[in-house]
Amino acid sequence: MNGESAISFKELFSKDIDRNINGVIKANDEKNLDDEVNEYVLTEEICRNLAKFLDAYNDPSNHEQNGAWISGFFGSGKSHLLKMLSHILGEVPAELVDKGNKPTMSREQIVHAFMGKAEAQDDQMLAGQLEKALTIPATSILFNIDQKADKSNASDMLLYAFVRVFDEARGFYGKNPYVAKFERDLASNGYFEDFKQEFEQAAGKPWSEGRGEAVLWDDEICEAYAAVTGKPEQDSIIQRYEDTYTMTVGDFADDVNVWLSHQEPNRRILFLVDEVGQFIGENRELMLSLQSIAEDLAVKTNGRAWVVVTSQEDMDTIVGDRTKQQSYDFSKIQGRFSIKLKLNSADVVEVIQKRLLTKKPEYESVMNELWDEQNANLRTMFEFTRETSKFSNNKAYSKDDFIASYPFVNYEFELFQNVLREMSRYNMFSGRHASVGERSMLSTISSTLRSSQNEMVGALMPFDKLYDGIADAIQSTSNFRINQAEKRLGSDIKELGVRLLKVLLLVKHVDGFPTTPHNLRILLTDQFDMDVMELERNIKYVLGELEKTRMCSVWEIPTIT
Repeated sequence: MNGESAISFKELFSKDIDRNINGVIKANDEKNLDDEVNEYVLTEEICRNLAKFLDAYNDPSNHEQNGAWISGFFGSGKSHLLKMLSHILGEVPAELVDKGNKPTMSREQIVHAFMGKAEAQDDQMLAGQLEKALTIPATSILFNIDQKADKSNASDMLLYAFVRVFDEARGFYGKNPYVAKFERDLASNGYFEDFKQEFEQAAGKPWSEGRGEAVLWDDEICEAYAAVTGKPEQDSIIQRYEDTYTMTVGDFADDVNVWLSHQEPNRRILFLVDEVGQFIGENRELMLSLQSIAEDLAVKTNGRAWVVVTSQEDMDTIVGDRTKQQSYDFSKIQGRFSIKLKLNSADVVEVIQKRLLTKKPEYESVMNELWDEQNANLRTMFEFTRETSKFSNNKAYSKDDFIASYPFVNYEFELFQNVLREMSRYNMFSGRHASVGERSMLSTISSTLRSSQNEMVGALMPFDKLYDGIADAIQSTSNFRINQAEKRLGSDIKELGVRLLKVLLLVKHVDGFPTTPHNLRILLTDQFDMDVMELERNIKYVLGELEKTRMCSVWEIPTIT
């Protein structure tokens, strides 16, 4: 390219690549809500999914359809969509938001922002559906099921998670259900506010602090209770609540219905539950519990209570080897959640292209020139072996996709999606990263761009760079050879050797991707004008050296031909 192309990646893109891209959407964290709304990309597929959902949600005659199932692989944007729905469809109770992180945008502002996104997609119908949804008053309770469930209560932990968040949304002590029941009874009889004042006077601390250690304040609780009710002072009120507390799905649905009966006539309540599929796993009782909760809520509230959940893309992977009965039970659950919103691979790529890789208009001619110079060489440079047809790169040969994906090549997105899935399936991630929730496709691409912002237009983003974006999330038992290689390999092969070990680890468990020197060369190509045949020869040599030093012993060594 000529001199006008001396443009860095940092200059190339419409949006600042140094800006924070939140890879983890947290239900109770609203401090970045305005960014999460503004950054959200409505793809064509998501527009269709939302229209399908809102058709049912906005229908005043619909009293049975109250469940929606959002599916998609790790990092596909399920949690982001779920959180946006929670704010589009209702108000999130302040009690469910971390202190100091109150929403910076109102529900009306968020809906109008999404209407603008729909209109930009020339989808006037969706914009109208969003506007109609705004007229329906609703309360949104958004939570991650794994964070709210009490694992010690195995048989009823799904139900009790719902009970907990509903209690918390009303200001009751959800962590302890029988204390929350005590509070509810006080509130329903008009005593709760006075009781809190009397307790603080007797105990010297607010009830919000004392209720978590209620067994230590039995005398003060009994004293405050007697003062507000006018009844004789009793002993062990909290203990009696603990001894007699029970909860069934029917009781919970009744409680929700009673609450709704005290709201305006058309108010709804939505329980938006993240990662339900992973939580349920192979547990048949949890599957039946989810089905029962959704059914009882629909029946007892006349369709005013909704349950919207997210799950991984592959339902068979979630449930594992199922018996015939388990398959039947699971199909019934999906029947209960008849509105299905599926986030597919194309959605993720489109979001990445629009959020991260859109170029500044003034560099359109530069990108056109790069395409004109290189499009004839793309098939030669990036055509995998025939055995790798699953990752064919036909899209890379269209001008629009080439420019939209640059400096990445389109194959990298689908291959990296498979890498994340398989690494997660083989438990290669550590700690809080175990479900890859901390490392979405989007945040990894973003961090990779930031680390290469000084590269110039004409360079490419090789696949091994993506390893660096997830390295801190990988278990040391999986990547210790890479760390060793950086210290032990000789200077003549260190750089290429480490790069090879990175890509070999990434694609280790990906089906349909043979690690031939040719395929590995494609993964490591970082310039258009490089000598690809020389790189392939160097790869063969370094692979041989790695095998001699046993640096590759934990991976299948490709056949060097």
